Amino acid sequence: LGRPRDELLRSSSRHPPLLPLPVHPSAHAGGVLRVPDLRRTASYRILCALYLLEPREARCLHVPHSLKKGGSSFAKAPDAAFVFAIHPHGVGSDFRALADGMFYDELGIKSWRTLAASILFRLPLIREICLWTHCVDASRPVAERVMKKGHSIMVLPGGEREQLMTEHGKEVVFLKKRFGFVKLAKKFGRPLVPVYVFGSNDLYQTSRFMYGLRLWMVKNLGICVPLFWGKYGLLSPFDVPQEMVFGEPLDVGEAVAEPTKEAVGELHAKYVTALTKLFDEHKARFGVGERTLAVV
Repeated sequence: LGRPRDELLRSSSRHPPLLPLPVHPSAHAGGVLRVPDLRRTASYRILCALYLLEPREARCLHVPHSLKKGGSSFAKAPDAAFVFAIHPHGVGSDFRALADGMFYDELGIKSWRTLAASILFRLPLIREICLWTHCVDASRPVAERVMKKGHSIMVLPGGEREQLMTEHGKEVVFLKKRFGFVKLAKKFGRPLVPVYVFGSNDLYQTSRFMYGLRLWMVKNLGICVPLFWGKYGLLSPFDVPQEMVFGEPLDVGEAVAEPTKEAVGELHAKYVTALTKLFDEHKARFGVGERTLAVV
């Protein structure tokens, strides 16, 4: 599919994805890499079938005018690029793959990459889906190389730790100790965009069985083993709409090659405030008005 091989996971195979997929028409224009629109092709229907879902618009993007094509000065520039931080991770961040093709139509950016855990590139089929949908290894060198090339990046700051913490009916983000994505934004002068996915934590029920051991595996091995189930006690998710809400871009100022710890901490605090505000402004609209966002 024309993916640049220097961006792939260091330990992943050099072979191309196993199954060819149709691509979005706009992917051929302006030098944008050829990637599939999973919403508009048979591939999306296949994924829906695997999840026992109807192929409908169950995953919706809510994007402010400032981020739409031709929007504010942020998105008008032909080389506009951002750091999109997405919360919460959920059991499997299902929303990310299924919404990938929608980004072409909704966001005023020419290209993007999503930082994904290294282990995902070692798993059959999961690896293929990751490569189809803009994913690269979530290591700092890869992230910096991608940003130097002018791509926007999408990152799930909570990572595997937040994935393991997922609990149906609760809104929890693991963010207090996550400074890396903020430092990247400051280093390259890229606006930070908070993104919250309502419904992500409600796709499955989860278990805390052997939680201590699984947490040790996350911390020491970089492997997350969530225990979960959905409809009919199977791995099919509950029929819960995924509403991906984008906040206003947070200006980080001029790029600084080596931002100080104090500068990163101040920007991080502003980001947490912006994320909490985004959640509070939209929670009633999406049926979780009684919930409070916990930042741990």
